Amino acid sequence: MIYLYNVWKRDIKSAYNFAKKHTCTKGAGLLNGIMVFFYKGLMAFYFARSKGEREWIDEGLKSVSALESWCKRYNWNYEIKYFILLAEYYSSLGDVKNSME
Repeated sequence: MIYLYNVWKRDIKSAYNFAKKHTCTKGAGLLNGIMVFFYKGLMAFYFARSKGEREWIDEGLKSVSALESWCKRYNWNYEIKYFILLAEYYSSLGDVKNSME
């Protein structure tokens, strides 16, 4: 999990680029892919808040959508990750009330 090492080093941009390049959405790598989507979403919303660029909101919403889909199939395992990303989305928009619900 090189992207987590990059996050630890506070090199969020490198972590995001690595995660984006190595996302697997089927087969044996699906579990890792789900986690990569989760971390990509967190990093995208981080950039949205720190840089104020709309493109990062859109990238984060891709992760929210993916986690929402998996949450419907495997509720018990992915629901908390979905709600964390949703809260980050609202926080990135400055909507504190919805981010806390």
